[in-house]
Amino acid sequence: MTLQDAIAAFRSASGLDATSPDNHQQPVRSNDAIDIFGRYASTCTELTEVTPYLVRDFLGRWCIEAASRLPADESISPPALIGLLADFFRWADHNTGTQLSDQCSPVLKDLELSLPRALALGRAIQECSAQRGGPFSFPEFLTSFEDGGHSEYDVGDGGQPLALEGYFSVVRVEACQIEVDDVISGETIWPILLPEPIARLVLPGYILNLEIIRVRGGWQIVDCGLAYPPGVEVI
Repeated sequence: MTLQDAIAAFRSASGLDATSPDNHQQPVRSNDAIDIFGRYASTCTELTEVTPYLVRDFLGRWCIEAASRLPADESISPPALIGLLADFFRWADHNTGTQLSDQCSPVLKDLELSLPRALALGRAIQECSAQRGGPFSFPEFLTSFEDGGHSEYDVGDGGQPLALEGYFSVVRVEACQIEVDDVISGETIWPILLPEPIARLVLPGYILNLEIIRVRGGWQIVDCGLAYPPGVEVI
């Protein structure tokens, strides 16, 4: 059975084609959630092409990036998405003989906690950055476009960078400081100094898209992108 045929059959069997009068009040309507997954996995022809990797990428990367594009008064509901996927996989196993529930349940269980935390962590970083006035409140970030868009502050006298931007995987957390590895270069950076609202959310394994500058005693966040759960491939 094709994935799209399976989704259509699941919607019909589950009554998701019916429109509930309360649906407009839900962050993600249950009758939309499975279609969101279908659109993401549109390159999969057969139901058997759905894998744990695909499910983790959908929930841990695609949904986080999609949530960042939503208006402020809308949000993606992790429980709605995860719950519908779990129901769909059980239905597929029972009706088509797949083993998607056994294969993908560990990923769903893992993301039940890590996905909401990643969304909250991303919001906390963005809010703290906004409260500081963003990167341009720091004179170190003034850029000379006559020099090709680079600044004298990009690299220190000893050849060490004064500013870094990229994806960083959290290695350890100590109070309001974290040690991270650059996802691309593998370079270890310590310490990045964190405001308390961020420090209480961050855990080892989470991936942060940050712009940081060197300050007295370590590094400081001056701009940010998103936060991702452990195990997600972001590049």
